Amino acid sequence: MTVRQRHACFTTEDYLEIERISSIKHEYLMGQLVAMAGTVRPM
Repeated sequence: MTVRQRHACFTTEDYLEIERISSIKHEYLMGQLVAMAGTVRPM
């Protein structure tokens, strides 16, 4: 049996707002946010 998961689809505006407040960096790929390995925002 295959389980399909639904993920939220973000707009570019959503992505930019999330990046502004997030402590980690993400990549924006076709409406999805993917956490970038080994990156954190400077404090």
